[in-house]
Amino acid sequence: VLFDEIADATVENFQRQSESTPLRIGVLPTFSMRFLIPRLAGFKRKYPEQEIEVETYSAPRANDPDVEVDIAIWRGHGRWPNLVSQFLFDEELLPVGSPKLLANRKLKSPDELASFLLLHAQQRPEDWKLWLDAMGATRVDPHRGLRLEYSGLVYQGALDGLGLAMAQTRFVHDDIAHGRLLPIFPRPVKTGRAYYMVYAETVA
Repeated sequence: VLFDEIADATVENFQRQSESTPLRIGVLPTFSMRFLIPRLAGFKRKYPEQEIEVETYSAPRANDPDVEVDIAIWRGHGRWPNLVSQFLFDEELLPVGSPKLLANRKLKSPDELASFLLLHAQQRPEDWKLWLDAMGATRVDPHRGLRLEYSGLVYQGALDGLGLAMAQTRFVHDDIAHGRLLPIFPRPVKTGRAYYMVYAETVA
């Protein structure tokens, strides 16, 4: 779906100019690693001649003259001056862990997470608190645990059985489907933000 949206907005415009014109996409690092790159093969099958360049950055940089991308994927509330923003999906949080770490553990209450190591991304320090508060947990310190630089490391730590990750549901869908990660509780919590495809008004 993501690349269908990208194609509708930009690809045909580029192909009319030149099939060799690179489509430059700017994305957040974890979005690139956990969502975009795994789906890139399908896009290339559909548009085999379309060259693509992917640039990662840690935050939206709409006014940075050094950023030269045609479209970007940003997280926020969808309102950026002088830019078109197209909704992709809501940001949802769900705690996950490896099958090995959760073996023979049937958790009935979020408060039972107090016995596990919680993994935190430094740029997302409130994710555990947001989910635990929504679940009514009172015996888990949402800020304790291990802090890693970015979310991609948190997901890898969860896959390796290091601890539990508070994951964005779209970024662990494939891992859950293939049994590499298990959702600890079935209820995700929306953060109030969403992911958007963003581009200048003159692109479409």
